[in-house]
Amino acid sequence: MKIVLVIPTYKNAEALKDILSQRHIKDFSHVYILDDKSDDDEIIKFASKHVSVIPSTKRLFVTPNRNRILNYDIGDILVYLDSDALIKTDTVVSVLTDSFSKDKHLGILSGELRRLNGAIEWYSYGKFLSPFDMQKLEAYVTIAEKNINNQELQDLIKKHAGPLSYDLWSLEKEQYVDWTSGAFYAVRSFLFKSLGGFDPQFVMYHEEPDLCLRAKRLGYNTLWTPKIKILHKKLDNVGSNVRNSFMHQSTKLWYRKHFSINEDVFDRLENLTLTS
Repeated sequence: MKIVLVIPTYKNAEALKDILSQRHIKDFSHVYILDDKSDDDEIIKFASKHVSVIPSTKRLFVTPNRNRILNYDIGDILVYLDSDALIKTDTVVSVLTDSFSKDKHLGILSGELRRLNGAIEWYSYGKFLSPFDMQKLEAYVTIAEKNINNQELQDLIKKHAGPLSYDLWSLEKEQYVDWTSGAFYAVRSFLFKSLGGFDPQFVMYHEEPDLCLRAKRLGYNTLWTPKIKILHKKLDNVGSNVRNSFMHQSTKLWYRKHFSINEDVFDRLENLTLTS
Protein backbone atom coordinates (compact mmCIF):
# COMPACT_ATOMS: atom_id res chain seq x y z
CA MET A 1 0.00 0.00 0.00
CA LYS A 2 1.46 3.35 -1.07
CA ILE A 3 0.99 5.95 1.69
CA VAL A 4 1.92 9.55 0.90
CA LEU A 5 2.52 12.29 3.48
CA VAL A 6 1.48 15.87 2.64
CA ILE A 7 2.59 18.81 4.77
CA PRO A 8 0.96 22.17 3.96
CA THR A 9 3.04 25.02 5.38
CA TYR A 10 3.56 28.75 5.60
CA LYS A 11 6.79 30.14 7.09
CA ASN A 12 7.46 27.11 9.30
CA ALA A 13 10.96 26.03 8.26
CA GLU A 14 12.06 25.08 11.78
CA ALA A 15 8.89 23.05 12.37
CA LEU A 16 9.39 21.27 9.04
CA LYS A 17 12.94 20.43 10.05
CA ASP A 18 11.61 18.77 13.21
CA ILE A 19 9.08 16.72 11.22
CA LEU A 20 11.51 15.55 8.56
CA SER A 21 14.12 14.56 11.13
CA GLN A 22 11.79 11.94 12.61
CA ARG A 23 12.92 8.41 11.79
CA HIS A 24 9.50 7.09 10.74
CA ILE A 25 9.02 9.77 8.04
CA LYS A 26 11.11 7.60 5.73
CA ASP A 27 8.42 4.89 5.96
CA PHE A 28 6.05 7.00 3.85
CA SER A 29 6.25 6.35 0.11
CA HIS A 30 6.81 10.05 -0.55
CA VAL A 31 6.53 13.39 1.22
CA TYR A 32 5.10 16.53 -0.36
CA ILE A 33 5.56 19.97 1.19
CA LEU A 34 2.94 22.43 -0.07
CA ASP A 35 4.50 25.83 0.53
CA ASP A 36 1.88 28.58 0.58
CA LYS A 37 4.18 31.34 -0.76
CA SER A 38 6.31 31.57 2.37
CA ASP A 39 9.12 33.39 0.51
CA ASP A 40 11.45 31.38 2.74
CA ASP A 41 14.61 30.11 1.03
CA GLU A 42 15.10 27.52 3.77
CA ILE A 43 11.98 25.54 2.80
CA ILE A 44 13.12 24.71 -0.74
CA LYS A 45 16.27 23.20 0.75
CA PHE A 46 14.21 20.31 2.14
CA ALA A 47 13.71 18.94 -1.37
CA SER A 48 15.24 15.51 -1.98
CA LYS A 49 14.51 12.24 -3.74
CA HIS A 50 12.01 11.42 -0.97
CA VAL A 51 10.67 14.96 -0.41
CA SER A 52 9.08 17.24 -3.02
CA VAL A 53 8.66 20.94 -2.22
CA ILE A 54 5.82 22.48 -4.22
CA PRO A 55 5.82 26.31 -4.04
CA SER A 56 2.91 28.60 -4.78
CA THR A 57 3.10 31.84 -6.74
CA LYS A 58 0.50 33.50 -4.49
CA ARG A 59 -0.86 33.15 -0.95
CA LEU A 60 -3.77 30.69 -1.00
CA PHE A 61 -4.45 29.94 2.67
CA VAL A 62 -5.27 26.55 4.08
CA THR A 63 -7.83 24.73 1.93
CA PRO A 64 -6.87 25.94 -1.57
CA ASN A 65 -3.24 25.19 -0.70
CA ARG A 66 -4.12 21.66 0.44
CA ASN A 67 -6.05 20.96 -2.75
CA ARG A 68 -2.98 21.54 -4.90
CA ILE A 69 -1.96 17.95 -4.13
CA LEU A 70 -4.75 16.76 -6.47
CA ASN A 71 -2.37 17.40 -9.36
CA TYR A 72 0.19 14.88 -8.09
CA ASP A 73 0.60 11.15 -7.50
CA ILE A 74 -0.94 10.55 -4.07
CA GLY A 75 -0.79 6.77 -4.02
CA ASP A 76 -3.39 4.74 -2.12
CA ILE A 77 -3.61 6.71 1.12
CA LEU A 78 -3.10 10.46 1.47
CA VAL A 79 -2.03 11.70 4.92
CA TYR A 80 -2.21 15.40 5.77
CA LEU A 81 0.00 16.58 8.61
CA ASP A 82 -0.02 20.19 9.79
CA SER A 83 3.45 21.72 9.85
CA ASP A 84 3.00 22.50 13.56
CA ALA A 85 2.37 18.82 14.42
CA LEU A 86 4.63 15.85 15.13
CA ILE A 87 3.75 12.18 14.73
CA LYS A 88 4.76 10.48 17.97
CA THR A 89 3.96 6.92 16.85
CA ASP A 90 6.93 5.20 15.21
CA THR A 91 4.70 2.53 13.64
CA VAL A 92 2.34 5.06 12.05
CA VAL A 93 2.61 3.63 8.52
CA SER A 94 1.97 0.09 9.78
CA VAL A 95 -1.09 1.24 11.73
CA LEU A 96 -2.46 3.03 8.67
CA THR A 97 -1.81 0.05 6.40
CA ASP A 98 -3.51 -2.34 8.79
CA SER A 99 -6.51 -0.08 9.43
CA PHE A 100 -7.29 0.67 5.79
CA SER A 101 -6.56 -2.89 4.62
CA LYS A 102 -8.94 -4.61 7.00
CA ASP A 103 -11.88 -2.19 6.57
CA LYS A 104 -12.93 -1.51 2.98
CA HIS A 105 -15.51 1.02 4.19
CA LEU A 106 -12.94 3.09 6.07
CA GLY A 107 -12.52 6.37 4.24
CA ILE A 108 -10.85 8.72 6.72
CA LEU A 109 -8.73 8.18 9.83
CA SER A 110 -7.28 10.43 12.50
CA GLY A 111 -5.43 9.97 15.78
CA GLU A 112 -5.03 11.28 19.30
CA LEU A 113 -4.04 14.95 19.39
CA ARG A 114 -2.49 16.57 22.43
CA ARG A 115 -0.97 19.99 23.13
CA LEU A 116 2.60 20.70 24.27
CA ASN A 117 1.47 20.60 27.91
CA GLY A 118 -0.09 17.17 27.39
CA ALA A 119 -3.66 18.47 27.41
CA ILE A 120 -6.30 16.90 25.20
CA GLU A 121 -7.10 18.59 21.90
CA TRP A 122 -10.79 18.95 22.70
CA TYR A 123 -12.10 19.49 19.19
CA SER A 124 -10.00 16.90 17.38
CA TYR A 125 -13.08 14.84 16.52
CA GLY A 126 -16.81 14.96 17.15
CA LYS A 127 -20.39 14.69 15.99
CA PHE A 128 -22.34 16.70 13.44
CA LEU A 129 -24.16 19.09 15.77
CA SER A 130 -26.74 21.83 15.34
CA PRO A 131 -25.54 25.36 16.24
CA PHE A 132 -27.40 25.20 19.55
CA ASP A 133 -25.93 21.81 20.51
CA MET A 134 -22.47 23.07 19.54
CA GLN A 135 -22.93 26.02 21.88
CA LYS A 136 -23.86 23.65 24.68
CA LEU A 137 -20.78 21.53 24.05
CA GLU A 138 -18.53 24.60 23.96
CA ALA A 139 -19.99 25.72 27.30
CA TYR A 140 -19.31 22.29 28.83
CA VAL A 141 -15.74 22.25 27.51
CA THR A 142 -15.06 25.77 28.80
CA ILE A 143 -16.25 24.79 32.29
CA ALA A 144 -14.28 21.55 32.17
CA GLU A 145 -11.04 23.32 31.18
CA LYS A 146 -11.42 25.89 33.95
CA ASN A 147 -12.07 23.20 36.57
CA ILE A 148 -9.74 20.48 35.38
CA ASN A 149 -8.91 19.32 38.95
CA ASN A 150 -12.53 19.11 40.14
CA GLN A 151 -13.28 15.42 39.54
CA GLU A 152 -16.87 15.63 40.73
CA LEU A 153 -17.61 18.41 38.25
CA GLN A 154 -15.70 16.60 35.50
CA ASP A 155 -17.84 13.49 36.00
CA LEU A 156 -21.01 15.59 35.88
CA ILE A 157 -19.91 17.28 32.64
CA LYS A 158 -19.04 13.91 31.08
CA LYS A 159 -22.53 12.68 31.87
CA HIS A 160 -24.25 15.61 30.17
CA ALA A 161 -21.76 16.28 27.36
CA GLY A 162 -21.16 12.64 26.44
CA PRO A 163 -24.07 12.42 23.96
CA LEU A 164 -22.66 15.50 22.20
CA SER A 165 -18.98 14.56 22.08
CA TYR A 166 -18.16 10.81 21.95
CA ASP A 167 -16.71 11.34 25.45
CA LEU A 168 -13.68 13.44 24.52
CA TRP A 169 -12.51 13.15 28.11
CA SER A 170 -11.34 9.54 27.94
CA LEU A 171 -9.42 9.20 24.64
CA GLU A 172 -9.10 5.46 25.15
CA LYS A 173 -11.56 3.81 22.80
CA GLU A 174 -11.02 3.47 19.06
CA GLN A 175 -14.32 4.38 17.47
CA TYR A 176 -16.11 5.57 14.36
CA VAL A 177 -16.93 9.26 14.58
CA ASP A 178 -18.70 11.84 12.42
CA TRP A 179 -15.65 14.01 11.78
CA THR A 180 -12.03 14.65 12.70
CA SER A 181 -9.77 17.69 12.47
CA GLY A 182 -6.98 18.01 9.93
CA ALA A 183 -3.81 18.25 12.03
CA PHE A 184 -3.41 14.56 11.14
CA TYR A 185 -5.90 13.40 8.51
CA ALA A 186 -5.56 10.20 6.46
CA VAL A 187 -7.94 9.60 3.55
CA ARG A 188 -8.19 7.08 0.72
CA SER A 189 -6.70 8.81 -2.29
CA PHE A 190 -9.33 7.69 -4.81
CA LEU A 191 -12.06 8.90 -2.44
CA PHE A 192 -10.36 12.26 -1.98
CA LYS A 193 -10.07 12.66 -5.74
CA SER A 194 -13.64 11.53 -6.43
CA LEU A 195 -14.90 14.16 -3.96
CA GLY A 196 -12.79 16.83 -5.65
CA GLY A 197 -10.68 17.33 -2.54
CA PHE A 198 -11.71 19.75 0.18
CA ASP A 199 -14.45 22.27 -0.63
CA PRO A 200 -12.43 25.46 -1.37
CA GLN A 201 -15.28 27.61 -0.08
CA PHE A 202 -14.06 26.61 3.39
CA VAL A 203 -10.87 28.63 3.11
CA MET A 204 -9.97 27.74 6.71
CA TYR A 205 -11.94 25.60 9.22
CA HIS A 206 -14.72 23.05 8.65
CA GLU A 207 -13.15 21.69 5.46
CA GLU A 208 -12.32 18.37 7.17
CA PRO A 209 -15.80 17.74 8.68
CA ASP A 210 -17.30 18.70 5.32
CA LEU A 211 -15.19 16.04 3.57
CA CYS A 212 -16.09 13.49 6.28
CA LEU A 213 -19.79 14.14 5.72
CA ARG A 214 -19.51 13.91 1.94
CA ALA A 215 -17.55 10.66 2.31
CA LYS A 216 -20.19 9.30 4.70
CA ARG A 217 -22.86 9.93 2.09
CA LEU A 218 -20.89 7.66 -0.25
CA GLY A 219 -20.77 4.90 2.37
CA TYR A 220 -17.33 5.57 3.88
CA ASN A 221 -16.66 5.81 7.62
CA THR A 222 -14.36 8.04 9.65
CA LEU A 223 -12.26 6.37 12.36
CA TRP A 224 -10.59 7.96 15.38
CA THR A 225 -7.84 5.84 16.94
CA PRO A 226 -5.51 6.30 19.93
CA LYS A 227 -3.03 3.97 18.18
CA ILE A 228 -1.62 7.05 16.43
CA LYS A 229 -0.51 9.89 18.71
CA ILE A 230 0.13 13.44 17.51
CA LEU A 231 1.74 16.37 19.30
CA HIS A 232 0.01 19.53 18.07
CA LYS A 233 2.01 22.69 18.81
CA LYS A 234 -0.78 25.04 17.66
CA LEU A 235 1.51 27.66 16.07
CA ASP A 236 -0.29 30.75 14.75
CA ASN A 237 1.19 32.10 11.51
CA VAL A 238 -2.01 33.78 10.33
CA GLY A 239 -3.00 36.13 13.15
CA SER A 240 -6.06 36.04 15.37
CA ASN A 241 -8.09 38.59 13.36
CA VAL A 242 -7.70 36.72 10.06
CA ARG A 243 -8.20 33.36 11.78
CA ASN A 244 -11.39 34.46 13.55
CA SER A 245 -12.76 35.97 10.35
CA PHE A 246 -12.23 32.75 8.39
CA MET A 247 -13.70 30.70 11.24
CA HIS A 248 -16.84 32.82 11.32
CA GLN A 249 -17.29 32.64 7.52
CA SER A 250 -16.71 28.88 7.43
CA THR A 251 -19.06 28.19 10.33
CA LYS A 252 -21.83 30.10 8.57
CA LEU A 253 -21.14 28.19 5.37
CA TRP A 254 -21.12 24.85 7.21
CA TYR A 255 -24.58 25.37 8.69
CA ARG A 256 -25.98 26.84 5.50
CA LYS A 257 -24.63 23.99 3.36
CA HIS A 258 -25.50 21.04 5.59
CA PHE A 259 -28.23 22.26 7.96
CA SER A 260 -30.05 24.71 5.65
CA ILE A 261 -29.68 27.45 8.26
CA ASN A 262 -29.49 30.88 6.66
CA GLU A 263 -27.17 33.60 7.94
CA ASP A 264 -29.87 35.57 9.78
CA VAL A 265 -30.95 32.51 11.77
CA PHE A 266 -27.31 31.58 12.40
CA ASP A 267 -26.51 35.06 13.75
CA ARG A 268 -29.43 34.84 16.18
CA LEU A 269 -28.41 31.37 17.34
CA GLU A 270 -24.80 32.47 17.75
CA ASN A 271 -25.85 35.31 20.05
CA LEU A 272 -27.86 33.09 22.37
CA THR A 273 -26.62 33.07 25.95
CA LEU A 274 -26.65 29.73 27.75
CA THR A 275 -27.37 29.91 31.46
CA SER A 276 -26.98 27.30 34.17
